[in-house]
Amino acid sequence: MKEQGDGGSSGLGSDVDGPPDWRQGDRLDLRQLHIHGTDGCESIDAPLGVAIISQTCDLVRDSIQTISVSPIVDLPTDVAQHAARGWRPRYVSLGVGGTEFVDLDIIATVTKSKAAAVWQAPGFDGSDLPSVRAFGQRLGRRFSRFAFPDEVTPVFDVLRKRIMKREGKERSAEWLALRDIREIRVESLNGWNAAPYDLKIILVLIEGVLPPYPEEGIDQTDLHTWLAENPDSLTIASRLYRLGSFAKLSNPDDIEINLLWMALADAWAELCTSGGAGVGGPTILEGGEVTAEVVSEDEFSLGRMRRTEMLDLDHVSGPDDL
Repeated sequence: MKEQGDGGSSGLGSDVDGPPDWRQGDRLDLRQLHIHGTDGCESIDAPLGVAIISQTCDLVRDSIQTISVSPIVDLPTDVAQHAARGWRPRYVSLGVGGTEFVDLDIIATVTKSKAAAVWQAPGFDGSDLPSVRAFGQRLGRRFSRFAFPDEVTPVFDVLRKRIMKREGKERSAEWLALRDIREIRVESLNGWNAAPYDLKIILVLIEGVLPPYPEEGIDQTDLHTWLAENPDSLTIASRLYRLGSFAKLSNPDDIEINLLWMALADAWAELCTSGGAGVGGPTILEGGEVTAEVVSEDEFSLGRMRRTEMLDLDHVSGPDDL
């Protein structure tokens, strides 16, 4: 049921009947967008068309006269893999497994009458609620990201670049680990007001990946001895997933899985600590280090969600040889 207009007319086309059931994510056959630049209005090409990013409820409200759209782009496979996981908030996927994304770096306003005239196709099957919700949540993520203090950003750059290098390299050990991680979140236990920051990275694992820690299990003395040798993150992940030289080992029990996940988190935290050392060490990091934690998503409370921030890959130029 449409909301009644509040009187008057701006000439923008508020009294428009759009396509049946049009919604956020729908495609429009609009190949140019206009933005204001230093020399006046400039045209931005959108060869693949654009997608609606306004909320669905705004499309059917007569009192809302315009909608927001962004261009559709076809990303390289490696960037698409990062974006599909939510590592790059600039881009929002238009389909699972595809390379077409909405580029939120460019947002333009069009009238509803124009949008109705160039409407092309639904972005999603309306009955596919998980995809519809994921699209809306990823749009919101772009505008709700926390602005980390400038001196903190380099702390995470080494880990970000490590992720960029490993993500998408199928069957590599760290790729398998990243596949099982829902989010990597960051917490400053003493707040964000001033350095030094008491930083912790939290690996939030997909439900079912991390088994409950049993009260009793196989003795892990050999594993503790091995971990005391400080293996790097790739070696730890290889043992966790039984790859390479660890392929002949029997499947890990629940205690070993927990210990290896924690060791992997600690190894990634050490990468962050090394990043902090390059920008001031103890003057930036409380205690001179970044700590780590591993938790299953079904054990991660709303309260903790609000106290922590998601780590993403935007503003990182490319992977180093890590």
